[in-house]
Amino acid sequence: MVRKRKQSSQATPEGSTHKRDTHRLPADWRQHLDKPGDPNYLGVSEVFRRFVDPWLTGVTQLTDIQARCSLAMLAWNLAVLPTPTRKELVSTTVEVVPVEEQDDARQCLAEFITRKEQLFSEYRWYIGDVHVESCRRGIRLVVAARELDESGSTPI
Repeated sequence: MVRKRKQSSQATPEGSTHKRDTHRLPADWRQHLDKPGDPNYLGVSEVFRRFVDPWLTGVTQLTDIQARCSLAMLAWNLAVLPTPTRKELVSTTVEVVPVEEQDDARQCLAEFITRKEQLFSEYRWYIGDVHVESCRRGIRLVVAARELDESGSTPI
């Protein structure tokens, strides 16, 4: 006998249930990111959210948010590399993009890298993963990162 799985629903504070919509996000999703209890604490996820935030304006599709966060993660990791290595990896990365989109990809990576160097240079992390998921009040952004050692080496 094969059992059918019930569609998942989640109880709201009022006790009613609703189906989770993972494709459309509320307009105010940025205001409802899960944050640690200490208001002065800026964890890796919050710092990364601030880093990527300008590129999320007007984005309402979860898949688009995930794609932009992935590109931002790539740029962040490139920005912590020594310049010669970074230039080589940017070139290699852009080569896999369709020819008609290579200039846009190069420009987007350059903007992210410049933003990281100018506004977030004190954060010396290698980002291993960015997870974006829909939750009841907006999205949850979880970033896994490791501190770089004193020499600036990235973990393998």
